[in-house]
Amino acid sequence: MNRKLLIILDYRKMLYSKVNAINSSGINLKLLIKLLKKKFNKILVRSFEDSFEDIKGNEWYIIYQSSEDRGQYYKSYIEDIVYIL
Repeated sequence: MNRKLLIILDYRKMLYSKVNAINSSGINLKLLIKLLKKKFNKILVRSFEDSFEDIKGNEWYIIYQSSEDRGQYYKSYIEDIVYIL
């Protein structure tokens, strides 16, 4: 089975599970990719500002960072990208 995974990083090139916590740190991306390579044939890492023209959403599993954001501006931007995919 050809399983593909797209990991989308935020504007800081990080992947967070929660961004509004005090002293929050990003997910260890190298370890995550190492573990997920056992389940996925292809893993791409991109940022929200990158192009997604070559990605067809129905062919990919997608992991993206929390859309929590003070002021909610970044949240709506993230949601727009994810809905398009």
